[in-house]
Amino acid sequence: MIKHNQYFDGRVQSLGFNADGQDKTLGVVLQGDYHFGTAVRKETMQVITGVLNINGQSYFPNEEPCVIPEGGDIQISTTSISSYLCLYN
Repeated sequence: MIKHNQYFDGRVQSLGFNADGQDKTLGVVLQGDYHFGTAVRKETMQVITGVLNINGQSYFPNEEPCVIPEGGDIQISTTSISSYLCLYN
């Protein structure tokens, strides 16, 4: 099953799915600043396109992903349309 998620008046959208026994989301973020609150599970975010500033650090495609521990805060900003793949543990 694929689940469509929308946040911040549609400025952040993702498709949630389960593949290989792991929950994942594939998302797009428009320019702006977004506070998602506290992570319910550990999240590993890999930037696919653009640049995402996550919790004060910039992440780029083809670099190490951002790991947000369970209970960690999630603050995301970007100056260009960006996309990501998020794995949940």
